[in-house]
Amino acid sequence: MSTRIQTLGCALILACAVIAAVPAGAQETPADPAAEMAAAAQEAYQHAAAGVALGNVLPEEVYRWSRRWMEAETGRDPSSSAAQAQAHLERMRKLQGDFDQAIAAGMAIPAAGAMTRYYVAEAQTTVAFATSR
Repeated sequence: MSTRIQTLGCALILACAVIAAVPAGAQETPADPAAEMAAAAQEAYQHAAAGVALGNVLPEEVYRWSRRWMEAETGRDPSSSAAQAQAHLERMRKLQGDFDQAIAAGMAIPAAGAMTRYYVAEAQTTVAFATSR
């Protein structure tokens, strides 16, 4: 048998093995993708926020997942945009307080303070925009 045929045979076997290794249901689209996005963003936010106390998460990661959570919830229910923006603002205020404490304890870089101030200010403008509509 030629080397080319052997290579093609190995590639075919490998492809079948990869396809068979994908868990059942992993290829399916969730019944409500918007709800799945919101739930996944909330879970990711909670994990990222928990990492702040351990000193192994930058504020950007917590901010990003809080924002995605807000956007996913607003996408599910546009009439909730003001409430979602307010919830994001409260999460950013908590993030700022957590990092202020971490900076004071020497567990976070001082730049984290500037980052969290920015996130709070941005969230305040998001609330102002959402409530003016």
